[in-house]
Amino acid sequence: MQRFFATMLFVFLGTFYATGAPSRAADLSTVWSAYEHAYATKSVDEMSSLFTKDAIVDIQGMQPLLGANAVRAFWVSRFAVASSERVRVSVASVSFDTDRGMAVVRGALNGYRIQGTIRKPFRARFLDVLRRAPVGTWHVFRSMTFLDK
Repeated sequence: MQRFFATMLFVFLGTFYATGAPSRAADLSTVWSAYEHAYATKSVDEMSSLFTKDAIVDIQGMQPLLGANAVRAFWVSRFAVASSERVRVSVASVSFDTDRGMAVVRGALNGYRIQGTIRKPFRARFLDVLRRAPVGTWHVFRSMTFLDK
């Protein structure tokens, strides 16, 4: 199933190629640092700012989130019920399409939730497409998350 989604995404976006350009990869690392920080501080504004206005977010087992308002509402509800959570992003691969100002990023989210006195670890894999804004910042435009059981 993951291969199907990944294949469809690559067909849709066109041909991507890997690059070793550290400056672009370093630019993208600010997105993941901000994600971790927003998650740790439960900052809806910071988290929401990481997504484009037309973002589509697919999280396994949920209806897709369509647009900035739906993404924001998800984070409002997520942060309201989470007693304590931490997450770390690890990036496995990055591919750039410089003609379109886009990047495809594959990686994992590792973290834990504390409910009462119980610490529950979790892991999820993600495939994100990011767009580069005219000012040079990157924002998530399409996100798919697959939860590991």
